[in-house]
Amino acid sequence: ESAAHSCRPGERLLAFSHAVAFRSNRPLALSALGSVRAASRSSGSRVLVRVRSSIARPPGMRVELQVHAICIRGPS
Repeated sequence: ESAAHSCRPGERLLAFSHAVAFRSNRPLALSALGSVRAASRSSGSRVLVRVRSSIARPPGMRVELQVHAICIRGPS
């Protein structure tokens, strides 16, 4: 799966990052933590994050993806 964010017209992408969160009341095993991989890249004023999950992720485990993009106005 993937998620994307674009800056508004007239803005440019200054910086970006992503974060992955696991919704659980108990600590997760290391294999579960490593079961979700995310990679981000930018193209112009757009950032794209792709997420992959392996079978080690516990069934029913809710995983959230956050995409952070800092867009600014003005000349580059």
